[in-house]
Amino acid sequence: SSKKPAGLVLGLLLLKGLEEGRLSHVVLDQKGDQHRESPRGHWTLQALKNMGEILKAAGCDFTNVVKTTVLLADINDFNTVNEIYKQYFKSNFPARAAYQVAALPKGSRIEIEAVAVQGPLTTASL
Repeated sequence: SSKKPAGLVLGLLLLKGLEEGRLSHVVLDQKGDQHRESPRGHWTLQALKNMGEILKAAGCDFTNVVKTTVLLADINDFNTVNEIYKQYFKSNFPARAAYQVAALPKGSRIEIEAVAVQGPLTTASL
């Protein structure tokens, strides 16, 4: 039996149920209105804290994340984002892509989309 979706949490959405209930898509979008004048690192920190809460609600943690896509309003923020990112992903780093985009909803500086797999992860042998 699959777990219920975490739903809308802090303006973030968790979509689940693909591939026999084992694959979760975590789509993170900052609220924008609250911290527009905050330091650049705050956006990343908040996005990852929110991701952690959504993962926890789904019975997962950061070790379950297998892929992230980072969308940045300014690619010059990448080094700051990377330093904070390494505090949450400590080993077995998920695959990641990072892009600068023209704009993000509600004035956000960063959006992180993550794919997490529920249950134990195993390494495939080729």
